[in-house]
Parts: sequence; C-alpha cells; structure tokens
Amino acid sequence: MLLIMAGGTLSAAGSFRGSVTVPQGLNFVVGDVLGPTGFLSTPTDAFNTEVHINRFYMDYYDSGEVSQFHTDLLLFDLDGKEKMRKTISVNDPLRYGGVTIYETDWSFSALQILKDDEGPCNLAMAPLKINGEKKLFGTFLPVGDAESPNVKGISMLARDLQSVVIYDLEGKFSGV
Repeated sequence: MLLIMAGGTLSAAGSFRGSVTVPQGLNFVVGDVLGPTGFLSTPTDAFNTEVHINRFYMDYYDSGEVSQFHTDLLLFDLDGKEKMRKTISVNDPLRYGGVTIYETDWSFSALQILKDDEGPCNLAMAPLKINGEKKLFGTFLPVGDAESPNVKGISMLARDLQSVVIYDLEGKFSGV
C-alpha cells in the first residue's frame, strides 16, 4: 500500500498532462500541448516531436452508430525526420518517449463545401444539444443578403462522417 501511495505521489508531482483537438491534415508539437502537473515535472526529448494527423475515420455498427474511431498519426522530429507511424483507436494508444497519445472523443470542427463551383468553403460546425448521448452537429450557409435582418440559408446537420442532412431556405427537408 505504501508503494502505491508513493508512486501516485511521484506521478502527481512529476508528470505532464494535456489535451488537443487537431483536424485531419494538420500538426501539433507535443511540448506545446503538455503542461506540468507538479514541481518535479521534467520534459523529455519527446517534447520536440511533431505529430501529423494523416487520417481520421470511423467504424460503424450495422445500425449506423459509431463503433470505433481511428486516427493515423505520423511522428517526426523538428528537423523533419520520421520517427514513428501508428493508427490509434480507443484502448490502443501510441506510446513514444514516455508520452502516451490516445483517443478520447471525436468532433466536427468544419464542413467543407463547394458552392456554385466556388471554394472549397469551410463552414464552422457547432455541437447541438439533444436528448440522450447521441452527437449532432450543425451549420448554416447564408444565401442572399447576409446583412438582412431575416437571413435565409441552407441548414446542414451531421451525426457522423457518413451523411449530412440538408434543409432548404424554407427549413424543409431537402435530402441527405
């Protein structure tokens, strides 16, 4: 029992913690997102590692619900030399140089569309509150005069990466 208490104390006084949400195709530096949890926290060489998000994808149950999400990661040093590549998922994290990178959740940040052969245009997606634990995200594309007090547009809703439900200018279902 004393060893467990000593280990917990040492871990609390000498570790780092952080969280980051990174869209597919972008990078982050490990040391930029981790903060010390105690006075004994000492950064390792892994803090100078850049992580690139190659691809994010999901597996689905037959019912259409998300069963698992995966992220293909590429790690390289700040000189651009590749160090490691791994696809992580829930309960299968990446461990490198004393740092563990794992999946905790997923979310939409934007929906990319083409409008009248213009674009691509990124529309910010917002999480919507609904009953239960199911996720739902929405966005709005204004059509016409955006300065008008009665702005009309196209509404789009998504619960996962499989489909987007579209509603027309009058708020009527238009298609998936």
